[in-house]
Amino acid sequence: MDDLRNIDLTGIGLAGKISPENVSNILSLNPEFIDLSSSLESEIGKKSEKG
Repeated sequence: MDDLRNIDLTGIGLAGKISPENVSNILSLNPEFIDLSSSLESEIGKKSEKG
């Protein structure tokens, strides 16, 4: 992650393998947006009903 801290992510979103365990690292990069869709699935194609 240290190598990525110098990259300007203005207007860029990040997706893929973002989870509760690594989201703080992702947010530290200050992306325009993050896509959490797959990390919210209880199984492939089914979103978790937990809030």
